Amino acid sequence: MIDPLAAFFGGLLVRAARVVVEASPYLLLGLATSAILRSMVGPARLRRVFGEGRWTGPVRAWAAATLLPVCSLGVLPVLRELRRSGVRRDAVLTFALAAPMFNPLTLLTGFSYLGPGVMARLTAASAMVSVVVGMAVGRSREAETVDGSTPLPGRDRQAAGAVHFLREASGPVWFDVGVGLIVACIVSAAVSPTWLAEGTNAGDPMAPARLAAIAAPAYVSPEAGVVMLPEMVKFRQSAGAMLVLVVLGIGVTAGHLTWIGGAYGRAVVVRWLTATVVATFLAAWAIESLDTPVGSINPDNDHYDALVSPISHDHPSLVGSELGRIWERTGSGGLAAPVALALSLAAGVALRAGRLGPRSTFEDWSEGSDRQTEGVSAAIYERPLPRWLVWAIGASAGITLFVVGGFMFFPSPDEAFRDMSVIRADYFGEIDAADVEVPIHHLDLWERQASRLPIGAAIRFRRPDAEAQRLTQALLEAVRGLREATRLGDRSRARTLFREAQTTYDGCRQAYDVRF
Repeated sequence: MIDPLAAFFGGLLVRAARVVVEASPYLLLGLATSAILRSMVGPARLRRVFGEGRWTGPVRAWAAATLLPVCSLGVLPVLRELRRSGVRRDAVLTFALAAPMFNPLTLLTGFSYLGPGVMARLTAASAMVSVVVGMAVGRSREAETVDGSTPLPGRDRQAAGAVHFLREASGPVWFDVGVGLIVACIVSAAVSPTWLAEGTNAGDPMAPARLAAIAAPAYVSPEAGVVMLPEMVKFRQSAGAMLVLVVLGIGVTAGHLTWIGGAYGRAVVVRWLTATVVATFLAAWAIESLDTPVGSINPDNDHYDALVSPISHDHPSLVGSELGRIWERTGSGGLAAPVALALSLAAGVALRAGRLGPRSTFEDWSEGSDRQTEGVSAAIYERPLPRWLVWAIGASAGITLFVVGGFMFFPSPDEAFRDMSVIRADYFGEIDAADVEVPIHHLDLWERQASRLPIGAAIRFRRPDAEAQRLTQALLEAVRGLREATRLGDRSRARTLFREAQTTYDGCRQAYDVRF
């Protein structure tokens, strides 16, 4: 009994460390977004953005949610602000589910590694689930409670946003975040990775249900979830389980349930969770019937370590090494967000206690407070933004997204060759597979990564020279020749071409000055 108990608590510690590191940046972003919405946007504008229509509100909420990079814990401060501003319940509940699942960066990553077909189906299905659930569960005849306090223009608006940020960072949101963290760590520590790896294979009708049993109460950050998707394809796992991972794994935590219960009541929690699970399984069944899985089943895969504890009952002493791996992955820079979050919490507590000055609430900086000056009214706050400013903000956001998206879609040569080294090994190990689509899948991945080398290098100010470009084209031609031989079932010729492609690959890697 000692080893299982030690493994459980060791796994609890490892999962807690990983979740804190992964969730902290999203929590900071969620708190900052909440402060911006309250101090810069205001309740009236928020209600106009999300709409008042029964059908348009959830659709607008999904579109807005997909633009915001937050996780299932980081979205909680934003939900609090949406409800406080009087946004309709159906839009809020749609936003709650949709915001963590996909954002522009994870969509680009997914399309980069999965291709347009699989990623488009997952995106469309997850959007349908979030919108349908919001429409079905969020309808209410009760008027939403609106907090109409608006800050004064000028510097007071920034001060009000800072005060709101610190108060939220030390406020009731931590109850919901804490519940999400505790439940996620307990569930994750109790589950074996092997149980998931062996039970979510394609063709198993119970695969989506098994993954749902773990994914729903656990925690998966958007990046970790998207990284798991190509691994599930690689190991021939259920397409329906992939959607379950997106909706119930990335999109939901126990913190959602406590917040919805506190905001709208227990009955709404039950309806929301039931509708989410039912809609997800129906969509998973549809995707399962459409997608023909590729890859090969391998029960020794470990890609579910982002969902469950990596500490087995036989090796509870691995806690130290696993914590060391977390440090290696994040480095000192990865601790910046947890430290910043801890400092924000401490400053918020001091603000509430009156140790940072007498002005400690948002209302102290808003309309009607003793700071209000003559001639200032809410009309200034609600005045439309200048068109040039709207265009400037939109252009800046578009350029930023384009640049960041370019870096995401076109990996650096080091990252591309690291991926190709794994892809090559996978292809050679499956060259004798009865289903030729299995090795061809890896050749498709190989060609996709090789084709991105020139642009990936150029945008990092390492423009490839003529020799590197020539070898890139030679590598692409070698991969295409391999695909033709593989498709025809000529395994002997495929092995010969593979050795030739290996020589070209090594020369190409040296031309890009990649050494590992």
